[in-house]
Amino acid sequence: MSQQSDYPVSERSKLRHAAELANSALLTRRHIDSKILFTTINWKDLISDQLESNPDLAQLKQTTALLDNDKKIIDVINELIKTIDRQRDQQQTISKSMADKNKYIKSLEAQIQALTRDQITKEKLINEQQAEINTLNLRINSLTNHNKLQAQDLKQMKNWSSDIEKKYQVHMNKKTETINDLKKRLTTRVRNIPSSIEYGTNKYSDSMIFNNIPSIQNTTGIVINNPNLMRIQTSLEDEANELSNNLTVVLDSLGRENYKLTKLIQSTREYFEQVNDSILELQQSNVRLIPVH
Repeated sequence: MSQQSDYPVSERSKLRHAAELANSALLTRRHIDSKILFTTINWKDLISDQLESNPDLAQLKQTTALLDNDKKIIDVINELIKTIDRQRDQQQTISKSMADKNKYIKSLEAQIQALTRDQITKEKLINEQQAEINTLNLRINSLTNHNKLQAQDLKQMKNWSSDIEKKYQVHMNKKTETINDLKKRLTTRVRNIPSSIEYGTNKYSDSMIFNNIPSIQNTTGIVINNPNLMRIQTSLEDEANELSNNLTVVLDSLGRENYKLTKLIQSTREYFEQVNDSILELQQSNVRLIPVH
């Protein structure tokens, strides 16, 4: 095709450059396998297989209409390429945004699963604590009722202890009377013993006799010589010892009974103190186990 036309050379150069850009973009993006040929730029290539049969084709003139047509085609191709690039960029942006959203959704789902597991664990713990609280409440109620019964028993035991103390006091008074009576009897017997007992020697005197026969000088000044006086003295001493032993037994018995009563009262008080401490500890444990909402 003849290069003669009304188109300036600079415009034809721009057109050729635009065609090269379009072909390069299409080939790079693999939209086409070979270059697009344009009438005003690649006429020789287009008619190369027809020149022998139709040599006049080489004499065709590049008219303004042909150049404008190629220019429009090239401009449309470049605009389409730009549109495709914009859509591709938008698609990449959308894809990236979707990927980020999917990643965020998966992260939220993982958090939800973790929160769900944590909630299940906490609900299980709350249920266990509630069950323990209910058990402790039942135990506290049971111990409270038991404590009331123990208080009633303690009151009865106090009354019983008071009765025992009164009976013990009566018993002590009787023992005291017995002791006083034994003391009086012992004193009376001791007073009835002669004031002096002497044993005779191998010499005679007014207050002694021979051969160890006792001579008793009483308060009247009369000397009584009696061979059986030793047996009487021994009998009186035995009776005095018996009275003394009985007195000791009575005192020991009173001491043991007093010790047993004291230990019983002390053990009772310690038992109820332990019961009250256990109830207080359970109540404090119940307060600590109540969940905070």
